[in-house]
Formats: sequence, C-alpha cells, structure tokens
Amino acid sequence: MVELIPLFLVILYFVPFMVAATRDHDSFIAILVVNALIGWTGIGWVAVLVFAIMSPAHAPSRNHAPDLRRVQ
Repeated sequence: MVELIPLFLVILYFVPFMVAATRDHDSFIAILVVNALIGWTGIGWVAVLVFAIMSPAHAPSRNHAPDLRRVQ
C-alpha cells in the first residue's frame, strides 16, 4: 500500500495537465511544460490549474456558427 503513495503524488502533480487535456485546451502542451517546471512551487501549480480551468477550450469560430436564417 505504501508503494502506491508516489504514484498518487505524481498523478496529483499532473492534475492541471489532465484537466487541460480532457478539455482539449489549445495550450495543453504548454500547460504540461509549465506544470513540470514550476508546478513544484505550489503557486505555479495553482496558477497552471487556474489557467487550465479558466481559459476557453476551442471557442467556436464565426465561420462555423449555425445559420439562423429561415430556409424556405
């Protein structure tokens, strides 16, 4: 059971990246790099997590908006 603690800590450390990847975030690779480099500071981990949650994931573009005009 004790041997699972490091695995749990690694998974917990990369939660911001997993959130970004799950949301198909545009910058999930950058989030992984920043998380790996400054996530250990605690403040960096929270900042990356907030960025992964708050930034929109693939905002719809105007070119793909549905046509709301009535077709007759």
